[in-house]
Amino acid sequence: MKPLTARQQQIFDLIKAHIEETGMPP
Repeated sequence: MKPLTARQQQIFDLIKAHIEETGMPP
């Protein structure tokens, strides 16, 4: 599996933060 690009990592971090805040995926 390729390492994430900076853009993908940014999006992943946003989603992960959202899940931590709401307790559910967007």
